[in-house]
Amino acid sequence: MISIIFKPRNAILILLIFSLGLYYHSMNAELLSLDDAELMNHYNNSNNSFKDIFFPNEMHVYYRPIVISSFLIDYYIWMDHESGFHLTNMILHSANAILVYILSLWLVRDSTLNHLNGGKNVITWSKARNVAAFFAALLFAVHPINTEAVNFISGRTDILATFFVLISFLLCLVRHSTPNQLESYIMYLVSCLFYLLAILSKEVALAFPFIALAYELFSHQNSGIIQRIKSGLSLLIIFAIPMLIYFYMRSHGLSGGDIGIGKTLSILHISKSILFDGIASLGFYFKKLIYPFPLNLAIIHIQKGLSFVIGAVFLVSLFTMGLLTLNKVKGRLTMTNGGLVAFLLWAILFSLLPSITISVTPIAWTPYAERYLYLPSTFFCILFGIFTMKTSQVAVANFSLPDKPTQSFLVFRTGSESCGCKKPIKTLTLNLPSTQEIISESCGYKKTINTLTTLFIVTIIIVFSTATYKRNILWLNNLTLWEDTIKKSPNFSKIYNEYGSALMRNGKEEKAKEQFLKGMEFGFKSLPLFNLGLIAMKNNDLNLAEKFFNEGIRITPNAWAYRKLATIYLAKAGRDNDKNYLLKGIESYERGYSLDRNNLLLALKLGGLYYRVGKYEDAQAILQKAIKNNPNSYIEKPARKILDKINKKLS
Repeated sequence: MISIIFKPRNAILILLIFSLGLYYHSMNAELLSLDDAELMNHYNNSNNSFKDIFFPNEMHVYYRPIVISSFLIDYYIWMDHESGFHLTNMILHSANAILVYILSLWLVRDSTLNHLNGGKNVITWSKARNVAAFFAALLFAVHPINTEAVNFISGRTDILATFFVLISFLLCLVRHSTPNQLESYIMYLVSCLFYLLAILSKEVALAFPFIALAYELFSHQNSGIIQRIKSGLSLLIIFAIPMLIYFYMRSHGLSGGDIGIGKTLSILHISKSILFDGIASLGFYFKKLIYPFPLNLAIIHIQKGLSFVIGAVFLVSLFTMGLLTLNKVKGRLTMTNGGLVAFLLWAILFSLLPSITISVTPIAWTPYAERYLYLPSTFFCILFGIFTMKTSQVAVANFSLPDKPTQSFLVFRTGSESCGCKKPIKTLTLNLPSTQEIISESCGYKKTINTLTTLFIVTIIIVFSTATYKRNILWLNNLTLWEDTIKKSPNFSKIYNEYGSALMRNGKEEKAKEQFLKGMEFGFKSLPLFNLGLIAMKNNDLNLAEKFFNEGIRITPNAWAYRKLATIYLAKAGRDNDKNYLLKGIESYERGYSLDRNNLLLALKLGGLYYRVGKYEDAQAILQKAIKNNPNSYIEKPARKILDKINKKLS
């Protein structure tokens, strides 16, 4: 039965059942108010061309055109139905689980676990590797730490980057087994292509060449350390090519200003505090891989003392094991020489370095995030799968028994005439266990250990699967998710705004006001002010709404806020029959459009208002530009109606 389950085809089927089954409810989840709602609004109201995605010519922190392209493809297929976006994340996660399974098989191939009975009876990796690979991939599929990356549509950055990194790494492994030199070069070329796609998905993939370097150092290179280092440096030079292409594209794509690089370079001035925080971040993330609880969307504080100790112990162990292993590695990676363990631990470290950088720089929304562990979790789960196979020997062991049972005896003689004793000599014979009895007892003991270890592994899978399922249910709507988050991070000002927004959408306006005011007490004011303005608009208190939006815009001007402010002025113009409010509305639309010239809704509204006040040429110019840059968009039909009216006026 076990051998049937662990056959590759069946194992992959089970992985699909677990990964898709656990995340099935995610298709019914709301758009997360943090980024996902803004993402969908962008595609509904902006120019959605691939040219602008790869070369936006603007100032930004991130440059991730491949992920944005995947969102655009989703939008073309599903429009604004979030279920389709969630489904893509689920499919990519399932694909990554399968890639983890295949990668595990490649890493442990052609090795031998133990030799028994003079080499006649062997538990081979060829039988056991399927078990190790299956547990590694299954653990990855159900690991609760990955729920954030899968449920968070904008978290696709980590999923997609991991997808391309794993493919690139697999191609590197296949290259080692390719005898044809031309095919080997082609493998390298394709591997570099997937690496470029990975970097263009998220910057975390920049760490991959160092992961590949670790593999070269601890894998089947020549026994000399110098030779392995030379091979690794050659690999770094090869992967430097797609890296240079990425930075070239980034510099041209973010020609308006690269905020992300600037903030990252700020940590080059290494201080004791940054070093301490970095090691503490490493310890925190490594502990999260082993014990992911409590799960929290907004992690702003960690136990730095304990985390620093864990991180320091991890680093000392890592360097010690690496140095010892480098002197022992001969042939392929095996558990017996420690090469595979050393490689996987170094891979975890390298894949964590970008996340550690974020923890000490003001780049992201929070200094720590569970979704950052998506790529490191692949190597951790492979390590866990290999470790369980080595320690528990889950594979079925077939011991050959002797054809004829043998029996051994020990004979003791007591008493002796030569020593003056008158006692006769007595013979004591002890029967020793037969060979068959010894092997039977050994098999029974081994089966007991394997059973207990298997139960332990199954328990982990059940506990993690349950936690993942419950967490996915929590992600179904913003109200439950932010309510849980605010309990775990009560001092984080921004989540009060998100929780208040969720309450407001559920008709609980008074409770929402309380949350907005709490957020403002912590110093976060612009978004709570905008939301208070929305509540005032809903209650038809236009003067109060105008006050809130103007205060918020003074702190953080943005196109959406100007559009809402314009709506307020136009409502007051209609109510009071005051043209001054109409002009203020036009001015607000103009300011909003100046901040986001790709916003189609702003272009349509502004063009309509220009026509309304008799600025026909201005209306014509802005509407024609919007139609030209966005053919077949949702604004084309109403924009052409206005243009037809303008043409009649001008003719």
